[in-house]
Amino acid sequence: MVVPRPLVQYDCDDPLSIESHEKPRMNIELEYRARIDAMSVVERIRRAEALFDWSRSYLARSIVADRGAMSDDDLKWEVALRQYGSHPATKELIDELRNRASR
Repeated sequence: MVVPRPLVQYDCDDPLSIESHEKPRMNIELEYRARIDAMSVVERIRRAEALFDWSRSYLARSIVADRGAMSDDDLKWEVALRQYGSHPATKELIDELRNRASR
């Protein structure tokens, strides 16, 4: 008889213990953590770069869908503002760099 693996793993022997302050972790999270931990430093950096590129591409597609086509340069600045514009000093720097580049 095959016994299914539990969906949740607790960080203590008694999952109902009041002393347990850890939230249960799903097996998928444990698998993800194991795979990340098994990566070399170079693999982790490449993964981070790929995720960052993906997020920039996603934001660029979203901006073009909302505002229509624009030059690559304008799109670059819009993506930067979307990513970092919530911080006032960073937004000011992006605006300043954008103005310098347009001269």
